[in-house]
Amino acid sequence: MPSRNFAFTVGGESRPGHIGRGHLDAMARELGFSPRYVAGVAQALVTALPPALETVQADLARQATAGTESTLIERLGQWIRANTRKLAKRWELPG
Repeated sequence: MPSRNFAFTVGGESRPGHIGRGHLDAMARELGFSPRYVAGVAQALVTALPPALETVQADLARQATAGTESTLIERLGQWIRANTRKLAKRWELPG
């Protein structure tokens, strides 16, 4: 069973599902980065991930057998897309 807490904190928060924009900003300052820079990196990831995921899923789908493998690829893609949108919203990022 996965842990409900990180072994470290992000801006003082160790529960992944509770990390918000304020925690990212605090982490940035703790590490000597500008919060704006860290938000920009997060935004770049949120923007780049969906098209990269589409490419990877298409490549894997060509190699997968029908049934379990194809279903796993599709469900994993759905999970990644949903979590990307959820994190972007929690971190107050466009997209």
